[in-house]
Amino acid sequence: MTNYLLSIDPGETTGWAIFDFNGKLISKGAYDRETFDHAFMRRGIVLTFADRPRRIEYKITRVVCESFYTDPDIPQGGSQGGAQKVIGIVERECRLADVPLVMQRSAILNTAVIHAGYEWPMTRTGNKKHLPDEDSAYLHGFYYFVDRGIIHPNREALEATL
Repeated sequence: MTNYLLSIDPGETTGWAIFDFNGKLISKGAYDRETFDHAFMRRGIVLTFADRPRRIEYKITRVVCESFYTDPDIPQGGSQGGAQKVIGIVERECRLADVPLVMQRSAILNTAVIHAGYEWPMTRTGNKKHLPDEDSAYLHGFYYFVDRGIIHPNREALEATL
């Protein structure tokens, strides 16, 4: 069975992306928290992730996950901590399966958008929209591979920033 990297954008809806270790995207999607919990599991000591629409199971040997920090200056209102709950699931499963977990701040997304040549979704008035969860997961994985020199950023997108 081939080894894969799983990249995660945690939340009530959790985005995920599967990459091979050459940085090639294999699949991506988003699940509600319960579906994600069932898709992300150990089989003995092997951590697997199931792409349920295609019914394919991947052997995960590294996980990249967006970290979450509560801003003490912003009231959390009715937040039920979806991101924190998913991160807890991910940390536990990675620890029990002895799979390295890399946490990345959401701040890398602006850089990853440029590196990937990704167009940030915009409102009609020109404001940035929230990234789709599966795209955020993809960008976290993409950034991981660029940061390690495994793949290279989109040259045209970088030159446009100069």
